[in-house]
Amino acid sequence: MPTRRRARTLAFLLIAALSLAVLPTLTATAQVQPLTGAAQIAQARRQLDALNTKVDIAVEEYDVGAIALAKAQQQAQVAQARVDRSRQQLAALQADFGSVAAAAYRSGGAGDFLTLVTTSSPQTFLDKASALDHISRNKREQIQLLRAASRELRAESAARAQAARAQQDIAARLAKMKASIEADVAAQKTLLKKLEVDEARRIAAARAAERRRQAALAAARAEQARLAKIEADRQAKLAAKQQALLEQQGRERQAARVGQLRVRRALEQAQAQRDADAADAAKATADAAINSPDPPPTPDPAPSAPPPTDGGGGSRGALVVRAAYAELGKPYVWAADGPDTFDCSGLTMFVWAKAGVSLPHSSRAQFGEGTRVSQGELRPGDLVFFGSPIHHVGIFVGGGSYIAAPQTGDVVSVRSMGRSDYVGAVRL
Repeated sequence: MPTRRRARTLAFLLIAALSLAVLPTLTATAQVQPLTGAAQIAQARRQLDALNTKVDIAVEEYDVGAIALAKAQQQAQVAQARVDRSRQQLAALQADFGSVAAAAYRSGGAGDFLTLVTTSSPQTFLDKASALDHISRNKREQIQLLRAASRELRAESAARAQAARAQQDIAARLAKMKASIEADVAAQKTLLKKLEVDEARRIAAARAAERRRQAALAAARAEQARLAKIEADRQAKLAAKQQALLEQQGRERQAARVGQLRVRRALEQAQAQRDADAADAAKATADAAINSPDPPPTPDPAPSAPPPTDGGGGSRGALVVRAAYAELGKPYVWAADGPDTFDCSGLTMFVWAKAGVSLPHSSRAQFGEGTRVSQGELRPGDLVFFGSPIHHVGIFVGGGSYIAAPQTGDVVSVRSMGRSDYVGAVRL
């Protein structure tokens, strides 16, 4: 049986033309007008997003082709087995018929016998055998069987040749796909590197601008503090002058009031009496308030009931979710199915195998498994699909999130379901 690696290598058939068509277009677009700064980074990100989608579709077609190749190899093996069986049947019939020829030889047909046993072609053998007029009538049935076996051998040989050609055609097309995908992956890595460099420059420029802003802010604060100190000193001097003026005016008023001291003392005594009366009244009011009963205390509000808890339970979906979380951080590699690297359908196939479920290595093929469920009915462990045509799959983990192996340069991670190209979901 062919290995899985060999099957993948041959399955590149359906992708090559599409894969080779997009990258030159993207490269030409990037060279139309040199850009700098944020516009350059935004353009590179758009190119990377387009290339990621293209590679996802190409890898999905590769996975579909790998499945087709495995079937073609099985068909070729079956065809070869049928050819071998037909040859064995024809050889047995020829050997059986040889005894008839030997009898003819013993009865005098030496020339015919030598012609018969020395022929190398099955059809020639049949033609010569039927020409032996001294063969008994009851052996003619054996000639008919020989002819039928010869026709079957020719038919099976033709079928084997056709299966071999189909297998070779798929292998050739998949080889082209593989070369195209590898070129696209190289382009992805180039774009990622460019984005990293541009992003580093942008961050360095932003940090320098922030340092300048902070320095300007510190200078403004220092200037503000200096001006505030000047104003405080001015206010202190003004207050001192006002105080000196008030003291001078007080001394002048004191001298003017000496003659009115008696009248003022009388007024002060009267005022003191009124103050004493007011104090007595205030004390009486306070005593009355102290002796009055206190109002009843306000009861504390009743404590709120704790929120209900969700009782969990074990299931295949929970097992799959735990298995998916265990693969977080592992790199994306196209056509990989673990245990150290994954593409999207390779990851879902790997984690669901831990729950005893065998899935094909193709997001499009996996969409045909299990039972379809709506987005509102999603449960952890369900497969969620994206793209038209479908080229991406992940594992729903709840909370509007799913785990997937996204694209070249990225790792297995938790991602948001908020994608515009959501297609549907399957429960296994």
